[in-house]
This record gives sequence, structure tokens and C-alpha cells, in this order.
Amino acid sequence: MNFTTFLLFMGWSMASLSLAFPQPVPSLRKSRTLQARGSSPITNYTISPSVVTQFPNDTWLENLAIRPNGQIITSLITTPALYLVDPLDPSEHVLLGDFPQFKALLGITSFVPDEFYFVGGNFTAAMSQNTVGVGSYAIMKLDMRPSTPVITKVLDMPRAAFLNGLEVLSAEDGLLICADSTLGLVWWIDVFNGTYEVLIDVPEMKYSDPNFLLGVNGIHLRDGYLYYTSMTQELFCRIPIIATPSNATSGVPFTIGTNEILATGIFGDDFILDRQGNAWIVQDPQDMLTLVITDGKAKGEVFTVAGMPGSDVVAGGTACMFGKMETDEDILYVVTNGGLAAPPTTGIVGGKVLAFDTAGYLAEVLG
Repeated sequence: MNFTTFLLFMGWSMASLSLAFPQPVPSLRKSRTLQARGSSPITNYTISPSVVTQFPNDTWLENLAIRPNGQIITSLITTPALYLVDPLDPSEHVLLGDFPQFKALLGITSFVPDEFYFVGGNFTAAMSQNTVGVGSYAIMKLDMRPSTPVITKVLDMPRAAFLNGLEVLSAEDGLLICADSTLGLVWWIDVFNGTYEVLIDVPEMKYSDPNFLLGVNGIHLRDGYLYYTSMTQELFCRIPIIATPSNATSGVPFTIGTNEILATGIFGDDFILDRQGNAWIVQDPQDMLTLVITDGKAKGEVFTVAGMPGSDVVAGGTACMFGKMETDEDILYVVTNGGLAAPPTTGIVGGKVLAFDTAGYLAEVLG
């Protein structure tokens, strides 16, 4: 089956695979009155970040993972490379590897300590046009345990359209899950056997704007739920994911429950769950860091932690993660693209690693 036939088989046209982005992007950074479920207005109590490091102009930092020693590994979209940043000595950006077979690197996750899996593919983020790179994606492995990092390909995923957020489903069984933002579904991936199949396909994960083919984006698991952002539908949701009994004949290792919308009006990229299970969400290109309370009396409440549309405080925030060390467990590290998707009023800058001290924030906003 050639590429054009494959597209027709999947119900796509070549035109449907292009994402035209004029600079700036007013249709994406539109004025919104963001609200939580039940039309409760967002409460504002902001945190000012510190800059850990900044990359050269026109550098899009897309995602990050953190080593047990506190060092940050970040993936780039503007060049297919992985870099290492040490928050204790951030003056040097150490190149871990570049990958000319791809045009971009996206999601990255830690499988076991110092062993990482990441997404490579032909998504491009040029100044005038973005393309999703259907059929070009692969899962790669980075092993930081040897003195010299070892990088290998795990499997190609030609049925995928645009792989994005990546998460560990079961380290013991060698299972990952990956968001496909254009197909609007989640794949489960068996890295031990090199296979992959659709795990979750629900309407809330689909894109809603034919000119911006991004549905489900960030994904994370906690306490039997898959949490996810659905970008153009502006949803933050969770859905139960339950292990299938070992004697089941379905062939799928997990079954899926009923989707629950936790918050609306959130143009979410990636996010992280804190120790209490609350979601800290970066909104690119809305230039905001947002907190959603996921359980308890305040469930569904939404707080603007930092930034606003057009601001340079969190210009183009793409992903975030809490520190792994005792000394930085309340520090939320955020990577940015410097406003490449939609420039802030002060103009595009190099992608940054930001640090937000979140200690005491929940007590302050929840009382």
C-alpha cells in the first residue's frame, strides 16, 4: 500500500494533514473567559518563575524528563535532539544525541530510573507552516545508566498520525501509552515485543478545529485513571483504566471506563500531577500555567498560576514536571518554545527552562 492509498484508507486527504500557522496566530490566542465546571470563575494567585536556563532564539523545547540526580532531559522540536540541563549548573547545554532521521522529538517518559523512552517523527514547526508527519513516528530508547548514553530504536509506528504525550502504563510488562493528537486516540505500546494497538478512542479526544489538528495532547496516569488534555476542545478529563484479568480473551491488557470532564476552557498542552493528584497544566499558545483541582471539595476549581495571553512570563509553555530531589520536590520545572507558536507582545525568545516554587501555593488558594 503506497502512502496516498494509506491516507485514503484512513479517511484523510493530503490537504487535511497540513496545519497552516500564520505568524502570529490570532485564532489560537483569542480572548477567553476561562471557567471551571459549574461556571465557577478562575481565582488568581500567581507565582513568578526563575529562569534556570535559556536556549538560543528559535529553539522549541517540547518536553522534559528528570533524572534521579535532578538533571533535566529535554526534547526539541526545532531540531531533532535531546539535551541535558543541570539546574545546579545550568550554564552548559549538553547534547545527548541528535536524530537526523526525524524532524522533531516530542514526548519523553522514564521507564525505570535513568531509562527513558521518547517519540521521534517528522512534525515540523516552521515559521509559516506546520505538518504533522503522518506515518513517520517511532519510539526510541535512551539508557543513561552506562558511562556513555545508549540510544536505540524500539519500534516504528506507521499507523500513527501525530504522536505526542508519552506515559508508562506498566514497567513490569513493558507497556507504554502514547497520545495521537491528530487521530484523537491513545495507543498502547508493548516495547518488549515491538507491537502497538489502539487502547482508548473517545469523542473527547478528537480535535475540533480542522485547521489545527490537535486533540488529546498530554497524558498521565494516577490511581487507576488516565488524565489528559484535549487541546482544541479545551477540555481536561480523566477516564478509568482497569487491568484486564490474565485469563481474558480480548487481547487488550486494560479496559476503559466512562470519561469524566474535570474542567473546560483550558487550551492545554502537557501537564503534571502533584502529590495530591492535582494537575498543573501549561497552555501553549495561551502563555499560561494553570492548576486544576481533581478531587475533594474543591474538585473542578481552576487557578491561574502564572501568565496570561500575550505575556512573556510563560511564553509558549509546552510541558512541566516536579523535581525529583528532596531539595526541589516542590519546584515545578516548565519548558517553553519561547513563543514560536504565537509570539508574545515582547517578541519571540529562545526556549527556556523555568522554575516555579509551588510550596504553600495550594494552602494559599484553597485556604
